[in-house]
Amino acid sequence: MSQSRIDWKDIVPSDDMVKFIENLPEGKCAITFAKPVTDPVHDKLQVEFAEKVVIAGRGINIVSFFNKGDQRFTQGARRNWTNMTPSMAKELYGIEVPDTATHLEVMQMNPQVNGMDLHIQVFECVLGDLPARYAETPEYYEKRGRTDDEGNPGQQFFTKDGEPIYQYTELCVANSAAEVQHVLLKGQMGVPVQAPLGTAQPAVNSEVKGIIGG
Repeated sequence: MSQSRIDWKDIVPSDDMVKFIENLPEGKCAITFAKPVTDPVHDKLQVEFAEKVVIAGRGINIVSFFNKGDQRFTQGARRNWTNMTPSMAKELYGIEVPDTATHLEVMQMNPQVNGMDLHIQVFECVLGDLPARYAETPEYYEKRGRTDDEGNPGQQFFTKDGEPIYQYTELCVANSAAEVQHVLLKGQMGVPVQAPLGTAQPAVNSEVKGIIGG
C-alpha cells in the first residue's frame, strides 16, 4: 500500500455523506469512511463506524424532538475508529481504498461479524480508569457539552467528587442496539454532582477484537 496518510480532521465529507449520516436511523450502525494508517508492523486500514446511540432509560429528548430540522439540536452520531488489515476489510465489507486515494467514503449500513450486528458501545470513566491507548491524549476524550457556532467547546462534565468525566467508544456485537450495555457516569456540566450510575457491564467485545481489532 502506498497511499498518502491523512488525519480524520482533514477529511471533508461529501454532501452525500453528510445526508447519509443525518439520515442514520437511531440504533443502526454504519461504516462511513476508511483510510490507510501506518502500523508498526503492517500497513492497515482504519475504518470509521457511526451510530446514533440510543441510551436505554433516557427517553426521548424533547428539545431535539421539538426542533427537528435545526442542526443545533440534532442528536449526532457517535464514532468509533477500528484498525483492520486490508484483506479483512475487503473480505468482510468489500472495502478497497485505491492506491491513489487518501480515504474512501463507504456508506455501508448494518455491518456484521459472524452474522451478528456491530454496534457502538459508550464508556464513561474518570482519568485513572481511561484505557492506556486513550490516556496518552486524554483531552480528546473529555466529556463536554455541544460545541457552539463559533467552534468553542462546551463545558466539561464532572462527577460528584469533582473529577472530570472522560468518554470513549468500542465496537461490540449484539442482536440489537437494546442489548448493548453502555457504561455511564452521572454528572453535570461545569459543577460536580451525584455519584456514578452503577456498574453496568460492557457487552462482549472479544469476538470483534479477535477478528478486526487493530
